[in-house]
Amino acid sequence: MRITKADLLAMLTRPHHRSGEQLAGGTKQAERSYIKGFFQWLAEEGYREDDPSLRLPKVKIPRRRPRPLRQAQIESMLNSGAYSRTRDMITIAALSGLRIGEIVKMRGEDVDLDEAIIRSRRKGNFDHQVPLHPALMVMAARYPSTGWWFPSPYRSKQFPNGGGHILMASASDAIGKAIRRAGVTDGRITGHSLRHYYASQLLMTGTSIRVIQEMLGHASLATTQLYTEVTGAQMQTAVESLVHLATPLASRRAHRATS
Repeated sequence: MRITKADLLAMLTRPHHRSGEQLAGGTKQAERSYIKGFFQWLAEEGYREDDPSLRLPKVKIPRRRPRPLRQAQIESMLNSGAYSRTRDMITIAALSGLRIGEIVKMRGEDVDLDEAIIRSRRKGNFDHQVPLHPALMVMAARYPSTGWWFPSPYRSKQFPNGGGHILMASASDAIGKAIRRAGVTDGRITGHSLRHYYASQLLMTGTSIRVIQEMLGHASLATTQLYTEVTGAQMQTAVESLVHLATPLASRRAHRATS
């Protein structure tokens, strides 16, 4: 059987095997990339004379919008009956912008109270540091100055001999439960929305988008823009800050009144 463009289109437009709904745009986009790479390799190696993936249409994905939690929702999460460790992780995420995967790996050595910074290892395996919020400086006094802040008593694939930190999946699940107990029903709101809250709050206080980019550790400013929500109140304030221009009619009337 020789695969054609029609076969590839049928594959990309197939329904999800469990839900029966269309595949998510991101899934289609990723699969299209894999298909094009595979058939390009076949053509380059001489296994095929043609490349049926060349004319595959691009996958259009709706513009992503920020999905920050609101302050009242976060306060409800902190009062939802969650364990103190979960409450602390929520607070760290909201006041530092760290990812949950970075928070579970926090060590006492990562917190510098003299410099008021938290160090973390970001995507791409590079070191990053975030200014330490005063509330987190107070929290640091309750945690060890060396070793894991969130140790796990269990063994795992990552730590087969024990002695490791809690896993990201476990922390995400605990934070997710706190979100639902707080009455948040929007399925798009997850623990990562705390990072969106952090970025949006910085923007609301007048922080430059470039500064926010550095604080989030994003390589691209375009990514930072997906995290920062612009409110209607902010846009109204921006409009009101514009210089008031005299209309031509108003100018003529003023001239007549003085002549």
